[in-house]
Amino acid sequence: MPKRCVINLTQIKSVDKRSVRELIGALSEKRVNEVYEGLKVIMDFPRI
Repeated sequence: MPKRCVINLTQIKSVDKRSVRELIGALSEKRVNEVYEGLKVIMDFPRI
């Protein structure tokens, strides 16, 4: 992401891809893994 930002994992919403007008950034693989680990905690995903 071009600017520092945070992800609030307790307030995630789904968005229809057709409503997205432009790409504003991307997450590194490391950051995606961190988000996934947080989601497992919040949503009580089974541990593999």
